[in-house]
Amino acid sequence: MVFMIRDPSNWIGSVLDYVPVVRARMYTRSDKQYPNLISRHGHSEFFELNEKDQHEYISDMLNFWLKVYRAARDLPNGHIIRLNKADDNIELLEHLFEQKAVNLKTGFRRINEGRKSFSAWNYVNKADFADGIAEFGY
Repeated sequence: MVFMIRDPSNWIGSVLDYVPVVRARMYTRSDKQYPNLISRHGHSEFFELNEKDQHEYISDMLNFWLKVYRAARDLPNGHIIRLNKADDNIELLEHLFEQKAVNLKTGFRRINEGRKSFSAWNYVNKADFADGIAEFGY
């Protein structure tokens, strides 16, 4: 199994950025099904939450990130690859997927040019999670 990992703060920012896209496409249930499994606060309401609830939401998301990647690390056939290092691990990925990769210079890469600047560390103390996220090189 392959698990692509990214910086947890960037991951949370991407999740929060994705909610308006989902809503614009009228998938009104999507933002409720996924996040409520992680936190009692849904993604769509994050920026309207009070400071205490924002802290709780970010803590829940960070704890979920740690739980998932710790479980992945413990799998005998699990491979965790940093998203920003995928190109450096292309031979391993080709082997694991039994498929040749597209040309890395001309292949499709999704870029969200409308992404807002976001840092989870504006809502929680990074030191509280430092040991856990350091286990994965962040």
